[in-house]
Amino acid sequence: MAQPSPSVAECNRLDNLFGPHVGPCRGGFDFTLLFEETILTILPLGLMLVILPPRIWYLLGKTRKVSGKGNTLALVKTSCWITLAALQVAALVLWANTSSVFFTRSSLAAASLSPISTLALCVLSYFEHTRTVKPSTLLNSFLFATLLFDIAHARTLWLRAEEYSILKNVQVIAIISVVAVAIKALVLVAEAYEKRRMLRKEYGSYPPEATGSLFNRSFFWWLNSLFRMGYRHVLDVDELFVLDKHIKSGYCHPRFQAAWAAVMPMSHLPHSTHTFYVFGSIDPSSPLHFLICRSRAKTDQQLEPCHSVAKSSKSPHALLVASFGVVKRVLLQTIPPRACLTALNFCQPFLINRAIRLSQEPITHETTQIGYGLIGAYFFVYVGIAVTMGQYQHRTYRTISMIRAGLVSIIYSKTGSLSLKDVDPAASMTLMSADMERIVQGFQTMHEIWSNAIEVGVAIFLLEEQLGVACVVPVAVSILSLIGSIIAMNFIMSRQAMWLEAIEKRISATSAMLNSIKGVKMCGLKDTLLASLQQLRIDEMRISKKFRKLLIWNMTFAYLTQVFAPVLTFAIFSVRARNNSSGNEQTLDTARVFTALSLFALLSEPLASLVMSLAAFLGAVGSFSRVQQFLKSPERQDMRLLPPSSSSSSSDSLSDDSYPHGGDSLPAGAYESKPKIHDSHISAEHAISVSNASFGWDAAKSPIVKDLSLHCPWGKLTTIVGPVGCGKSTLLHGLLGEIPILPGGSSDGEKISSSIGTVRLGSLSVAYCPQNPWHMNGTVRDAIIGSSSATSSTGHAASIDEKWYARVINACALLPDLAQLPQGDESRIGSGGIALSGGQSQRIALARAVYARRKIIILDDVLSGLDLGTENHVFHALFGERGLCREVGSSVIVVSSSAKRLPYSDHIIVLNEKGEMTGQGTFAELNNAGGYVSSFSLPRADWSAAEKQQLQFDNEPNDSTKEKKHEKDLHQDMMISHGSTEHQEFAGTDSATQCSEHRLSNSSRAPAQAHDGVGGDLVDRASRSTGDMQIYLYYVKSVGWWASLLFVVAMIGFVFCMSFPNIWVQWWAAANERDPNGRLGYWLGVYAALGGAALVCLFLSCYQMIITMVPLSGEKFHFKLLKTVLNAPISFFVTTDSGITLNRFSQDLQLIDMELPISALNTFATFILCIAQMILIGVGTVYAAISFPIVLISLFVIQKIYLRTSRQLRLLDLETKAPLYSLFEESLSGLTSIRAFGWHHSLSEKNHMLLDRSQRPFYLLFAVQRWLTLVLDLLVAAVAVLLMVLIVQLRGTIAAGGVGLALLNIIQFSQNVKLLVTFWTNLETHIGSVARIKSFTENTPPEDIHDDDKSLPPAEWPSAGGIEFTNLTATYRTNSTDKDDKETDLVLNKVSLSIKPGEKIGIVGRTGSGKTSLIMSLFRILDLQEGSISIDGIDIASLPRQEIRSRLVGVPQHPFLLKGSVRLNADPLGTDESDPYRDSEIRHALQAVQLLDIVDRHGGLDADVDELNLSSGQRQLFCLARAMLRRGNILVLDEATSSMDGKTEETIQRLIRRKFSNHTIIAVAHRLETIMDFDKVAVMERGKIIEFDSPYALLETPKSAFSKLYNAAMAEELDMDVEIE
Repeated sequence: MAQPSPSVAECNRLDNLFGPHVGPCRGGFDFTLLFEETILTILPLGLMLVILPPRIWYLLGKTRKVSGKGNTLALVKTSCWITLAALQVAALVLWANTSSVFFTRSSLAAASLSPISTLALCVLSYFEHTRTVKPSTLLNSFLFATLLFDIAHARTLWLRAEEYSILKNVQVIAIISVVAVAIKALVLVAEAYEKRRMLRKEYGSYPPEATGSLFNRSFFWWLNSLFRMGYRHVLDVDELFVLDKHIKSGYCHPRFQAAWAAVMPMSHLPHSTHTFYVFGSIDPSSPLHFLICRSRAKTDQQLEPCHSVAKSSKSPHALLVASFGVVKRVLLQTIPPRACLTALNFCQPFLINRAIRLSQEPITHETTQIGYGLIGAYFFVYVGIAVTMGQYQHRTYRTISMIRAGLVSIIYSKTGSLSLKDVDPAASMTLMSADMERIVQGFQTMHEIWSNAIEVGVAIFLLEEQLGVACVVPVAVSILSLIGSIIAMNFIMSRQAMWLEAIEKRISATSAMLNSIKGVKMCGLKDTLLASLQQLRIDEMRISKKFRKLLIWNMTFAYLTQVFAPVLTFAIFSVRARNNSSGNEQTLDTARVFTALSLFALLSEPLASLVMSLAAFLGAVGSFSRVQQFLKSPERQDMRLLPPSSSSSSSDSLSDDSYPHGGDSLPAGAYESKPKIHDSHISAEHAISVSNASFGWDAAKSPIVKDLSLHCPWGKLTTIVGPVGCGKSTLLHGLLGEIPILPGGSSDGEKISSSIGTVRLGSLSVAYCPQNPWHMNGTVRDAIIGSSSATSSTGHAASIDEKWYARVINACALLPDLAQLPQGDESRIGSGGIALSGGQSQRIALARAVYARRKIIILDDVLSGLDLGTENHVFHALFGERGLCREVGSSVIVVSSSAKRLPYSDHIIVLNEKGEMTGQGTFAELNNAGGYVSSFSLPRADWSAAEKQQLQFDNEPNDSTKEKKHEKDLHQDMMISHGSTEHQEFAGTDSATQCSEHRLSNSSRAPAQAHDGVGGDLVDRASRSTGDMQIYLYYVKSVGWWASLLFVVAMIGFVFCMSFPNIWVQWWAAANERDPNGRLGYWLGVYAALGGAALVCLFLSCYQMIITMVPLSGEKFHFKLLKTVLNAPISFFVTTDSGITLNRFSQDLQLIDMELPISALNTFATFILCIAQMILIGVGTVYAAISFPIVLISLFVIQKIYLRTSRQLRLLDLETKAPLYSLFEESLSGLTSIRAFGWHHSLSEKNHMLLDRSQRPFYLLFAVQRWLTLVLDLLVAAVAVLLMVLIVQLRGTIAAGGVGLALLNIIQFSQNVKLLVTFWTNLETHIGSVARIKSFTENTPPEDIHDDDKSLPPAEWPSAGGIEFTNLTATYRTNSTDKDDKETDLVLNKVSLSIKPGEKIGIVGRTGSGKTSLIMSLFRILDLQEGSISIDGIDIASLPRQEIRSRLVGVPQHPFLLKGSVRLNADPLGTDESDPYRDSEIRHALQAVQLLDIVDRHGGLDADVDELNLSSGQRQLFCLARAMLRRGNILVLDEATSSMDGKTEETIQRLIRRKFSNHTIIAVAHRLETIMDFDKVAVMERGKIIEFDSPYALLETPKSAFSKLYNAAMAEELDMDVEIE
């Protein structure tokens, strides 16, 4: 055999060295064979063999995921693996038969390891295929990396084969290596093939991301189907991909809850020394409970409290650390791609330096090979940047989604255990909206903090290599920049907290307004609220200026390094070079300048990012601290006790799932066969017993009710009575465990006992109905069923007992009301039941308590707002001898302001005005004992007479044939709709049985419109996918054209002064080649001037946007929103969830205030910078400009595809948050009811469902933004590779300065295009808030749309007070076509009424008869279809509504108090602000209603009205005082004394007659004795006035409706009912 030539021998020697460069062999562009075999072959195979066994062991424990359809793919994979192993065995044989001279010392080891590893990987492939839902990430990563290595190795073997052409084995090995590469490529394709169609049925619903391959997820291909859907049609939330389980609330909540419980202080754990269970805390039956508590032990009287398994922490950042602990896996997974991104970024200056030197070198084969290598390097670096950036950011946003799911869940969970005195809806809503938004924004760049710090250090090190000691300058400038930013950051958290407190104050006032909008309109407070809330907004903007100035400070310091570091560094370097010149090596040549500038770019960008990221992260940390403070807020101290047997009784289970409707309701159908509570479940002697207990809202003050010892017997009716303000409602809250048991005090308040009493509940099966009804937005049926609706919302339908439901609504006298509602019991009641009258709202809440079939029912004065007949029917149907509550054996505790039902009570508890109990017992005992009860001279109860009156009420004849026909048709509709069942007898009446088994919704009517926060809140569907440039113009108009123009000019100046220096230094470097270091003053002077001008322009643009334009837009948008809401008709509030409206005032305005201006500023600046850099690339390399048309066309296509989907996701994100906020607000407002019923768990499930629904667009919006970032980065990569190809191919025709300028701007363009995407997508997201406000203000019709054309009445109007109602007709429906149906739907039907000046008119009738509608029409709250109303001869339709409401004096049934001082609430219109005696008048008015003492005790007229803690009756008294201070001649009272006891009401009635003796009075009354001295009475029925005359004239007509009502009242007066005196 011929000896190889010396050059071949030398190459063989070099191949046996580690290298890695092979030197002059094989063209001088290859690795050594030893390096390839050890590093590129043995190392990855060895690592894989180490990882492989534990991975297989892990997969063996998993179930099979793939069905039989996947067997073919498995066979293909196995065949490919075996084929690859066979080729490797063949290569091993050939290597073994080849002379050792021709291979290295590792060749046989690498060849031997390869087939062994391949066979092992074949086994792993099978398990990965059958036991996972997605292609193996491990195998795909290994195959992709080793495929690249094998290609390099095959190239080396092929080139060696050419050198050893005489050796056939070497040539065959080379051929086998090439074939093996091809087979490995097939294996990679097979392993990357997705298995979605092959998965078993239970795994088929996984989102595409969860089943996607490594390459699918790396390049976001899984989003393509979403883009197709978004491009073709309007997206709906249900069409979006389902959530991955790791970002679902059900996955995140228990982990975050457990992590927080492990670090929370012991004092905030859900327990106390007397607590057996804290409602709203963690369900003891759930696995989460065992993550927090290890054991529970029972004592004789109570359960042992749970103890934390971890040490408590007092750190203000404990929640942040705990949250990081939960998401640590995703956090750590984000580090590798971010580190790779840093490494790839710092490859760029080396590539630039080498490219510039290449352009200056002669064209040879070696330099051409280097050029091709640079092309490949540019490809891998820029594509790598694109992929790693996408993956890093996607993992970051995945972390954010998990944190959002966890935090929102635990915030909602915390509400269930809050103490009532700590409930602040505004503060809590701010946590859910503003704080959560800050956390999302701050965490987007949290990984930038550590990575930017590393990048700054690396950049400084590399600058030292380029510029020597001059690199100290950018270090000094950077330190100065950081110090300035850190100084500002010390104030960020405190000033942000001040701003958020101002937001809370405004949101709290706005929420109070929305919850009492009827009272606002009736009292004419629109202008007052418009002014006061707008002033709160102005104050908020003023306070926020301090925070926004810090942003300008930070932004200026962030650009300090970028502007002045190059100037000062080049200055020092040039001066030193001039003074110590030793040749061109000390001159700023082209290569040195552009390499340094690229490093400056890599220094300044991370430094600016570091400063801004720190600021954003500290803001997020501040919000985390606020959330932590909320989570640490005091728990409700439920100090009630249970007997030992109750805690273990199945019937007293705390779980909502014990029965279909939550809590501990009785089994469905129990009433059918002796519907009694089983005695075996009742071991306590009494339903409730209290021993020496005192209750109060503030432990630091004297108790409100003192030293009570009482009991409530099982299965009986217990009534609690006493005067207004005596503490009846406080006592109920104590029984419910809502307020703590305080140390007792003597009656004089001087001596306080250190011991506390006890409250013992016989059962946790409790229902509660508050004095002010609480409702969640939904249908009447949902409101009655209660937690069933919440449960069904989660997808677990709860069974509904139709028979029991029908009996309950009949007992609560709701059947006539449902017959009048447009869709029966499917009619929507609006937020807080705003669509209902006061009586309807109260009876629906009562029906909810009865329907739940609880052992204990607690009712707070629930019958006070009902007319006599309805009240009598409801009382006896529920609490009578044959009433439903007695039938099922419920123990009922009723607080009553009336004494007339005392004879029917089984047990009576009496409180005096000091909050002390003066007696308890049966009526007979208390009546005989003398005292409070006996003072009323009440006769014993006559149940037979009561039943006769009830029967008379139920069977009362109806004079209207049409009404009879309608009821008959209604019953027939129900029969058809629900079928016929056996009749149930109830209370001896046949009428009740006719509909007791049927659902009470009219099936012939149109279904109710559901405005659930998504469907009812959409921006114009035509513009959802295409966008609307008018939105941007709308925003610009809100801040003014001149302000916007100044901002644009300043920003363009900034961009010019930042971009032109690149050309300037190119000219400078070119001049240095002719005259080294000459004219330094000229070059440096202009350079520094440009930098200074850039900072000035930046400051001006930022100041103009953030300080000048933001307050303008913020105040204008708030004013438009507020004005639109206050001018909206009452129907708007019925059909629109209050949470949606409140969301506009919270999140939308918060985005406009903070995020939108920053995004607009950054987007515009970066957009101009990108244009400037494209120009500079073209200037540097003219040939690169040929790519610009392609780039522009690509950008147009990309944005066309992207925007159609992203805009829809942006709007869906905003819209799906509204129901979440609504539920949160409703839960806070009804916290007492929710805890009493035990519904917190089911509502938490509903919160999870709404949160998961919100997470879908939230997460996908981030994902599509990452898709856009990736695509644009790939576009930049294409431009960079094209530019490098041109440089290599056109060497000699392109100047080195042009190459440097173009490549430098490629780096900057790459950075800025990514920033542009980030800023632009944020802008697109935040501009959606402007779109929502624009759509809302333009599309919400005002109730006073034509008021601008109407004239004002005379200043003294109404001077007399005469009122004429003429043929009034009104309805809430306008789409009915059937004449009979249309008449049935009328709430007012041809009402005519003439009231003379000074007359006192009473309006009576059953609940729902149209009394409130008549009042609403007088205030023009309800618009008329026909007819007119004239006051003093002026048709009110010709007057502005606000004028009417401000001139009439109205007192609503549900009192409304403004957020503010007593003075503001007493005189909200500020009619006589200049009157020095006004305060004296206010004090006299408060004295007249017996409230002055309370006001003085809390600080006088300047005291906050909320601090008075007024009861419902006292709030009504306050509103009467307000009416006394109003100017006007017409007083309208809508059940204004319904919450007062008889004695107080009698006093107030005398006061009304004295103070308003000359007024025209219209009073809606249910207590007839209060209007017997009125001039006339109008009796209403079904929207008509059926009688109108003086009370005594009507009494003289025996068959008159008023006579029947009065006689019934007198019969009760004589036989059983007497009002409190």
